[in-house]
Amino acid sequence: MELWRFLLFSSLEYVGMIVLMFAVFRFSFRGFIPHTVFICLFLSFISHYFREIDLGRYATLAQEILFVVCIYLLYRVPVFYAIIMGTVGYQAYVTLQILLFLFLNKLGFITGEELNYDNENGIFNLFINLAVIACLAFLFHRKGWGFTFIPTGNFGRIKMTGLNISILLLSMINVCNILLLHYYYSENRLHVFFLLSFVQLALLLGLIYYSIRKERQDLD
Repeated sequence: MELWRFLLFSSLEYVGMIVLMFAVFRFSFRGFIPHTVFICLFLSFISHYFREIDLGRYATLAQEILFVVCIYLLYRVPVFYAIIMGTVGYQAYVTLQILLFLFLNKLGFITGEELNYDNENGIFNLFINLAVIACLAFLFHRKGWGFTFIPTGNFGRIKMTGLNISILLLSMINVCNILLLHYYYSENRLHVFFLLSFVQLALLLGLIYYSIRKERQDLD
């Protein structure tokens, strides 16, 4: 696949992920558009590079770690909160992507083999994802939904309470599950992939639950 084609559509995936993440944590794009463009292109290039050197199964881990680093450096979010933002944003996007794929697959619109940027159905699936995310972001903004406990700018030391440690551990488990999802999908072991998809949904709900507790704790 041509580099420009991969970077274009892969960057759109990251745009969707960041839009969803910003909606969940009630961040504004004001002043962050150049940073966001850089993150999308950079992570897309990393993804392409890992595939070119035949290390595609490790691309997810590298991208998620670098995603957190970019949130910390470019959006000026403390490391602990950057991990929460990056993990929840990544998990939410992947979970939504899987659920939409399963729905469209059930209707007969797309198969697993068509999930690539060389296929019209794969591109159609991408734009369906982006359209759903745009609707969700609008709904979150309109209803005032989302979390506000993420600080930005100058920040002090973060106290690692039991709740914070629980969120951190659950975030790490989520990352491991995403790696397994990509591995079993690449090995075409779809029965395990589907099972882990439901585990992924449960883990995401767990992260949302702890985020709600964190929001209430910070408001008290």
